[in-house]
Amino acid sequence: MSERFINWLIGVVAVLVFLLLLLGVFRLFFVDFVDNYELGYKYDLRSGQVEVLRESGYYVSWPVVVKIHEIDLRPGQVCMNANSRVLNCKLVRFNPDGFETFIKWHGRGAGSGGANSGGDIYEILRSYAFNVNGGVDCPFLTIEDDMRKKDVINDSRALVSSPASLEPSAPASVLVTPIDASAPSSAK
Repeated sequence: MSERFINWLIGVVAVLVFLLLLLGVFRLFFVDFVDNYELGYKYDLRSGQVEVLRESGYYVSWPVVVKIHEIDLRPGQVCMNANSRVLNCKLVRFNPDGFETFIKWHGRGAGSGGANSGGDIYEILRSYAFNVNGGVDCPFLTIEDDMRKKDVINDSRALVSSPASLEPSAPASVLVTPIDASAPSSAK
């Protein structure tokens, strides 16, 4: 191989490495991704406008001027605990129809779960789900299921709906019949 070809090859490899690094920097600082189970919105620092992104996918924006945030729309279980015991659980989800109220009450970035954000969306929804009103005055909260309102079958004889009546009862007797190994089996 000639020295000229080797220099040309080194130059091509250097250009490709430089382009890959440039592409990585572009992806890191200029591109954001909104997944299909998230509600994405962008905040423009110049105008102060918040705009809901109607589609999921990749968004290219200026890194200092426009901020892209996401809120998880999947249902999540939130529970009230005391002394390592679960008192009550609810299955909650963020309702996109109440997005503007959510931003007014909690500010942008709340619910994204990031380091400098307002916290996890499920922690915010939990505080409203177990409110005195049960979250009916929150337009951004949807309670999918309430475990406290479920009926529990106790000993297959009575339906019980309050946790106080789940006291342990007398143990049920079990009839155990020994199997005689010397008896001929009827299965052939």
